Amino acid sequence: MPAGTDGLSVRESARQERPPGTAPALGATVRVRTQLCLAWQGSFCTTCVERCPTEGAILVESGRPRVVPERCDGCGTCVRVCPAPLNAFELRPAGAPGATS
Repeated sequence: MPAGTDGLSVRESARQERPPGTAPALGATVRVRTQLCLAWQGSFCTTCVERCPTEGAILVESGRPRVVPERCDGCGTCVRVCPAPLNAFELRPAGAPGATS
């Protein structure tokens, strides 16, 4: 059954079919704007890591999130769930200057 006809979106189908340890090229990448991130400002926050559907795409190091560009598929979940007053994540086109975290 083709993607989208069995109740799965094309993105969900691609995520299920990709080899472990690889992220599909969705044409976007995410970076953490550290000056806006609650965790980078000393508060406890792991919302982005907890809600990210791609295992290993966001790591917490010393209590602070870091996006792993090779794992991030650009789905934007972290952008949608970030609780910071001004969103700490920036969704950027792949290949844009500064597009890595």
